[in-house]
Amino acid sequence: MVRSWLRQNQHSNAEACRCGNQHLIELRQVIKTYETAAGPVTVLKNINLQIDKMVTHDADLARRVTRTVILSDGEIIDEYLARIFPALTEEQLIWATHHLERQTYAPGSVIIQEGGTPDKFYLITKGYVEVVLQSATGQKLIVSRINAGQYFGEIELIHGGRHIATIQAAPTSEVEVVTLDRETFDRLMAESRSTWAELDRVAHERMAENAAGRNVIEGSSVTAKKVADHG
Repeated sequence: MVRSWLRQNQHSNAEACRCGNQHLIELRQVIKTYETAAGPVTVLKNINLQIDKMVTHDADLARRVTRTVILSDGEIIDEYLARIFPALTEEQLIWATHHLERQTYAPGSVIIQEGGTPDKFYLITKGYVEVVLQSATGQKLIVSRINAGQYFGEIELIHGGRHIATIQAAPTSEVEVVTLDRETFDRLMAESRSTWAELDRVAHERMAENAAGRNVIEGSSVTAKKVADHG
């Protein structure tokens, strides 16, 4: 299997020729762009050399280089899947990539609501999200922040039950994610026990963090109530 890294670009072949990148000029005839569930990607098909990155001195062109894809004999593997699931085979990664869906959330919008029914696994491709707990009295606590290249939604998919916290987009910038539906996620976990074990380890760490945060916020609520009662 040939694995190659390529920065996504949406410029034409003529623009590619002006980049000054010899590898790109040599391969420009096999560059093509097409739609996937995760959005438009530009790929090289059936190439026989490895590309670490595109090099360009064109500032405008550089701004349009937005993400990396991995090629395996002409098939696309999403870089975020490959990084988060290193134990999966190339065939599994290719299959999962075809099932990705891309979504964008406005600043501060709720992505997951505490108490909601879990149905997706999320990988952050741009921006960050905040994990928020809310007490019975409405007091809120930001427990943690999850950044681009990380994931969320695994706890309930692995352990069952409803969402144990609210996940909201960063307050000042939009968040982009790619998601796997529950059926796809469950199949990957069933096929790779080492991947399941790693996600389960992270899930337990996050559950402990959530429990600690819950103790803090509930304790604060009790204290506030006592003060109010004696005010």
